[in-house]
Amino acid sequence: MGTGKGAKYGILFKSAATMEACGNIDTVVLDKTGTITAGNPETTDAVPAPGFSAEELLALAAAAESDSEHPIAAAVVRRAKAEGLKIPEHSGFESVTGNGVVCTADSRKVAVGSAGLMESQGADVSALAGRYEEFAAQAKTCVYVAVDGKAAGIIAVADPVKETRGPPCHR
Repeated sequence: MGTGKGAKYGILFKSAATMEACGNIDTVVLDKTGTITAGNPETTDAVPAPGFSAEELLALAAAAESDSEHPIAAAVVRRAKAEGLKIPEHSGFESVTGNGVVCTADSRKVAVGSAGLMESQGADVSALAGRYEEFAAQAKTCVYVAVDGKAAGIIAVADPVKETRGPPCHR
């Protein structure tokens, strides 16, 4: 009966033992982007550090992210454009694999990415760590922003859950 029901949903078991072993599964790991989420991340928060405005933070981050193909980068650029911000011209774009991006915008060195990237730029983001944890607890992805080696703020991005995700995702 179990193999027939599985086949109805496109699931084929190699053996009865394999099907039986599935009964012991207590965790399933999925690629969430586009699988259980809409696959269209949105910038939800832009929190500037002292000395920076939210608009400046977002505009400089968008300048750095505008040459990136990453979905988070696209969300930052979309938000800056939606707010009607002037995104500065930039040069020297560099993608630091797995960590973020760096460029020069408005004659300032702008870095957007992980805490590790910020450290490599000499930016102390420890004052923003509490906000990072707060956003992470809300399932948001965060990037730090540094300007000329100084923490400029943190930007949070979220990907809404698909309406069609189904009952199993409710548990």
